[in-house]
Amino acid sequence: MSNGRERWLRNRIVPDFRFDGTIKGYYIVGHDITDLKQAQDALAARESQLRAIMDGVPAPVAYIDREERCEYVNRTFLDYFGLTAEQVTELRLRDVVGHGIYQSAQAMLARALRRRIDLVRPAGPGRERRAPVDDDPRRARRERRNARSPARSC
Repeated sequence: MSNGRERWLRNRIVPDFRFDGTIKGYYIVGHDITDLKQAQDALAARESQLRAIMDGVPAPVAYIDREERCEYVNRTFLDYFGLTAEQVTELRLRDVVGHGIYQSAQAMLARALRRRIDLVRPAGPGRERRAPVDDDPRRARRERRNARSPARSC
C-alpha cells in the first residue's frame, strides 16, 4: 500500500544460477500496473453499461464486421432470430438473418462498409429527408470542397 491505497503490481522473478546450477538468488522486477487495472475496470463497467442499454432496446441491433460476422448483437436480436450468442458468432450475417432480409439490406451494408450511412428524418407528411453521414470528417470535407469547385482542365 502506498498512502493507504491499494496498488496492483506485476512482478517477474528470474533465478540467478551459480555455475554448478544451484540458485544463489533472484532478480525481481516489479511494475506498478494500478493505472492499467483502473482503466480496465472502468472499461468493463462502461461495456456492461452499454450492453444493458443495448439489451433494453426493443429492436434487433447488431454490429457487423467487414467479413459480415456479428461482433455484437443485443438480446432482442437473439430472441428475434431464435439464436444464442455463441451461434451468432459462428455464422455470417446471411446465415443469421436469412436470404430475404440479407438481400433487402445489401445497399445499406455496402454504404456502411464504405463508411457512409444515410441519416433519415421525417420531413413532413409522407416525406423523409436523407443526410449522408461519414465517419471520416476529412473525407467528407474533401468531397464537399470538390463538389463546389469547378472542374479544372489542363
